[in-house]
Amino acid sequence: MLSVTATPFGFKSPRYVGDSIDVDCLQLNVTGGYDHTWVLNTQGDDTRLAARITDDASGRTVEVYTTEPGLQIYTANGLKGNITGKKQTVYGKRCSICFETQHFADSPNKPQFRQQFFVRVNDTESHRLSLRRYSINRFIDTFYSREFLSFLTSFR
Repeated sequence: MLSVTATPFGFKSPRYVGDSIDVDCLQLNVTGGYDHTWVLNTQGDDTRLAARITDDASGRTVEVYTTEPGLQIYTANGLKGNITGKKQTVYGKRCSICFETQHFADSPNKPQFRQQFFVRVNDTESHRLSLRRYSINRFIDTFYSREFLSFLTSFR
């Protein structure tokens, strides 16, 4: 795991997602934008804010609370404009953003993550995710991330 300090991945303070998405950085070049997992510092406490994203144009805010240790952020880098949604909206590259709470990739093969991954026979495992959406304006179908969204996260 790498530190996000002073990198395009540093969202410890609010800033626009689009500010650094095109920075010449190996990790961003490989994926064409954000498609990475961040380590959360919430220690599995789903009463602590994991991430918040706000759309300045509409006033919408989404907050993420989770028991999971990681947050995958995907900025729709693979969309090519060949999908049409509601009201004939065409979904192109970076037209949206996705927050996926999860364990870390390759957890079964990493000793430091193995304990959080395996569930023993007859044990139960439970994970929680809460998304809270707030809006001061009426809901708008298209959720643009390229220019208008900023988010604050509790990344380590």
